[in-house]
Amino acid sequence: MPMSSLPDPPQNPALPYRRSSAYPRSVEGTGQDLSWTPGQDLQVGRSGDFVYQSGSDLITQALLRRLYTPPEGYRRWVRDVRGLRLADVNYANEAYRYLAAPLPEKHLAELRDAVWNCARQEARIEVLRLTVQPSPVQAAKVEMDLFYRIRGEEELRRMNHLLVSLPSP
Repeated sequence: MPMSSLPDPPQNPALPYRRSSAYPRSVEGTGQDLSWTPGQDLQVGRSGDFVYQSGSDLITQALLRRLYTPPEGYRRWVRDVRGLRLADVNYANEAYRYLAAPLPEKHLAELRDAVWNCARQEARIEVLRLTVQPSPVQAAKVEMDLFYRIRGEEELRRMNHLLVSLPSP
């Protein structure tokens, strides 16, 4: 059957967003991952077992992980027919390159763009608004206020966090 005669895929409300144009997924079908909070360790429940996240919470956690990963802080190697290769080389938040004590005003727009671009790499969200400003009380820290929506959901979400400069090696 020629490709032009194939019917359009059905519109299914249970498949609210697409990770790629050919692979629709439900928010509930995102799987599970260990629960993590920036600046802390993995979370452990009352029973002593690790806490897991799924659904919308998992997507928010994935966004946090992406935003809190400094350049050179994440490398994922995959094996394919050509051998080992580096994947996800753009995963990190380039904003960490601009954090210094104190942050020059001229770098604030570049830092904002870096955070914006990093957040937009998370395919499961739509970035709506972002503001960044130097912390009035702590040098080398930037307050980030991000408004976003998980694709397929109506709820507007807000993420307000501090980005902290990394210690020098």
